[in-house]
Amino acid sequence: MVVGETPYAETNGDSLNLTISEHGYETINNVCSGVKCVVVLITGRPVVIQPYLEKIEGLVAAWLPGSEGSGVADVLFGDYGFTGKLPRTWFKTVDQLPMNVGDSHYDPLFPFGFGLTTEAHKATSEELDFVKSFSIFGVFLGYLLLLYFFYFRCWQHIGIVICIFSTFGIFFSFYC
Repeated sequence: MVVGETPYAETNGDSLNLTISEHGYETINNVCSGVKCVVVLITGRPVVIQPYLEKIEGLVAAWLPGSEGSGVADVLFGDYGFTGKLPRTWFKTVDQLPMNVGDSHYDPLFPFGFGLTTEAHKATSEELDFVKSFSIFGVFLGYLLLLYFFYFRCWQHIGIVICIFSTFGIFFSFYC
């Protein structure tokens, strides 16, 4: 799953609490409480994540990958290995800031230079078969969710006929 900060530039991103949006934390709690999950964090700086680490199986700090996210996907799907070290200290709470290597109060969540390097891992045919077995069910479930969302959203505002056409239009644009 992917969570992060609201996009910002310059002083619009100034924050005293350095947190991701509330929706991000809700998503982490909802998804990672039920299944093992890897959280991809899109942010331009370290943010408070310590309260959620026990729910997260893996954490990827993707920083700001720009509009081209395929590099992150390539690593997540094993086409390339992970290589990365933190360019700065990752604090536990904002109360620790400022914090630098060598400070008397240096007790980070992740120290400067923390990271890992792995080899590429292509999925085996057995692993791919396992994933494929759920894909048809996932497409069907996704279609039902789209239909449900558009039905209730459109029913309140526009009318059922327009809603049905929009739902099928989206379905066909995705799968045809």
